[in-house]
Amino acid sequence: MKKILIVVGSNNKCSKTKKFMENIKKNIENTNKYIVEIILLGDYKIEFCKGCGKCFSTGECSIVDEFIFIKEKMISSEFIILASPVYLNSITGAMKNFFDRLAYWNHLMMMSGKLGFVLSFTGLTGIEETNYFLRIRSSELGIKVLDSFYFIEKIDDIDYKSHLISKKVIESIECNYGHSNYNLEENFNYYKEFYCNKTTVEDLGHSDNEIKFWNQDWIKKVNSYQEFVMEINKLRRK
Repeated sequence: MKKILIVVGSNNKCSKTKKFMENIKKNIENTNKYIVEIILLGDYKIEFCKGCGKCFSTGECSIVDEFIFIKEKMISSEFIILASPVYLNSITGAMKNFFDRLAYWNHLMMMSGKLGFVLSFTGLTGIEETNYFLRIRSSELGIKVLDSFYFIEKIDDIDYKSHLISKKVIESIECNYGHSNYNLEENFNYYKEFYCNKTTVEDLGHSDNEIKFWNQDWIKKVNSYQEFVMEINKLRRK
């Protein structure tokens, strides 16, 4: 069975967003088609990004903490759902740090080939801002976002809404064709044009790792993000 990873961007051990996503997990797993795992960022010891730039230079984060376990879970999952409570009309600080710690993954589109969804959990406002941020950052990682969802505490019924979202997630996965869309093609073309044929550190400051990645012969030969994913999947199977 394929694996769905749900990342809840909260430090609250009693997170309402996590409880809502547990309903979705149960509904999806009842189909006996998927294994669903939920991780709450607050359950892991995750330091704030230091902004040192080592990840851009070497491809490795200078911080050694439990964030490595989250990255491993993302790599091993076919589908990723990012869910955040709304704090001051946007994502939480925990979710922002999550993306900060993955900044160098964005430059490599490390999650290419994976499908995803985003969800905001709010008392009343901030849905559009939160979901927009999650969609854009997911796309930069290489994830094809199939849909955006929300739960409004003052309006929505938890059982009905979780059942509806679970159904839409399954339908979207089963009806999906390909791993590309307009935003992903745009991102791919931008990175390829920006990094290709830059061969020295002086060209891009400390971005040695990106230069090496985008100047690989097989990447230079592909002409679209869809082709890029197909070649990456071949390499992953080796």
